[in-house]
Amino acid sequence: MTTEILGITGSTGRLGGRVARRLAAAGARQRLLVRDLTRAPELPGADAVEAAFNDAAAVRRALQGISTVLMVSASESADRVEQHRTFIDAAAAAGVRHVVYVSYYGAAPDATFTLARDHYLDDQTRRLILDELALRDGQTLFELCTTLTMRHGLGSTRQAISQHLAVLEAAGLVTTQRRGRTKLHHFNREPLTAIAERWPPAGKDHPCAST
Repeated sequence: MTTEILGITGSTGRLGGRVARRLAAAGARQRLLVRDLTRAPELPGADAVEAAFNDAAAVRRALQGISTVLMVSASESADRVEQHRTFIDAAAAAGVRHVVYVSYYGAAPDATFTLARDHYLDDQTRRLILDELALRDGQTLFELCTTLTMRHGLGSTRQAISQHLAVLEAAGLVTTQRRGRTKLHHFNREPLTAIAERWPPAGKDHPCAST
């Protein structure tokens, strides 16, 4: 097991708690970010710190020296999306490189479950980034932020857009290129092409079609 310390949120709940317990059983080192220290689980190799999603300073301190964090969605509230953005921005400022963000199946603007509608905003942002790169490839972070604001009315910070780009890069959908001090972002369609080729439309060319 790696000696890297993993940041874990939601350890007082069901999903985050199960993840934390299984990581502890595997010998992983963890830093549990909780809102109430009295509710933090006592697990081997884990230390708990008080850091609510909306407390940027506390989150930044808690995530110092951590490169990967599990972010379990906050409970439903009027400022839930803003809490998530605050957490992501603070994580980026602390030097976190990978945020494992727990989303919802069927996220959509008209989803019956209100939290799924919130999660659509994140998915929509990534789709818009790819749309813009498809229209004009090789854009800088500044150019993407400007376009997303002017053309689509998105109010996300540069750090939030940077995190979305990091997720797309980890998925292989975005590649980067350095040109002097400038970092350019390119849309890589190959992963999507592979998916389309694996599941083509039903018909005679489908791999499962009868002969």
